[in-house]
Amino acid sequence: MSCACFENGDVTHVEGKVDPIADAETVETELMLSDLESPRKRVPNLAKKAAQGDKEAKIGVAVLGQALELLREGKPGRLTRPKDEEEARVFAQAQLLTSKPVLYVCNVDEGDARARQCAVGAGVRESEGGGRRGGGRPPPRSRPEIATMAPDERGEFLAELGLEEPASPA
Repeated sequence: MSCACFENGDVTHVEGKVDPIADAETVETELMLSDLESPRKRVPNLAKKAAQGDKEAKIGVAVLGQALELLREGKPGRLTRPKDEEEARVFAQAQLLTSKPVLYVCNVDEGDARARQCAVGAGVRESEGGGRRGGGRPPPRSRPEIATMAPDERGEFLAELGLEEPASPA
């Protein structure tokens, strides 16, 4: 998810102000609302099949029921905790948008390229559980900073993000 963390007449902000945290919350809410439909329709049907002894349906009721409950509470599907590999497989098949990992990218003004010092970027990190110490996320980096990293440092940074290579050349 990308957030604009700067004022610019050419960039339209949804609420008419720079507030990437609110922007991220709006997108997350819209994704959760979209995700609600699938388990809301599937769980009752799975429950009927489970009552008839269908093992796969029982697994689906357990894991999708948990996801549905979280979504109804306004929490993303990625907080669902399958108890075993079978539940994890069934949950993955549901392909909920909010079950996917999230990477927040804060677009900052060139004068603020050191995103660690960007108060708005810090607010986004804080809302997601903090940097390396809190939520295990690496600190934000500007594109020029990534480009100038030593190859081994760049590899370590990408590994922390769960990536094998950058989306575009650094």
